[in-house]
Amino acid sequence: MVACKDNFNIPSLLIAQSALESGWGKSSLAWKYYNLLGRKYAKNNIITKKFVILKTKEYRNGVYITIYSAFCVYESIADCFKDCIWLLKNVKLKNGKLRYQRVLDSKDYIEATEMIRLCGYATSPTYTINLRKIIEQYKLNELDEKR
Repeated sequence: MVACKDNFNIPSLLIAQSALESGWGKSSLAWKYYNLLGRKYAKNNIITKKFVILKTKEYRNGVYITIYSAFCVYESIADCFKDCIWLLKNVKLKNGKLRYQRVLDSKDYIEATEMIRLCGYATSPTYTINLRKIIEQYKLNELDEKR
């Protein structure tokens, strides 16, 4: 996590996301493919060109549906976090603005956990609440304050 802390001002967000998205490291996506953040594959990915198709649930139109999606396959956990930082700092919308700028501009984990959902990282309506519970239970926000 050191690499992420050096490159991102709210490390508690990424740590909480990795716990939530990977089921605390128990998902096959995490332990088999080093993808702790549930990062979906895109052709513009600069860290990896490998992917695996897996079943996942998405929240759409008020209900959860099961779909198959391409997820990134990494060589290491460090690559997973580097890729997430790259995603946050580089992916642009059609209008040229950074998709995750509101996350990057967040002043604390409260704002960052709301912005990551609003910017479209996850579809779950409880994503923000679940991230905050993890951050608060394990006092991860103390990592943010030490920066």
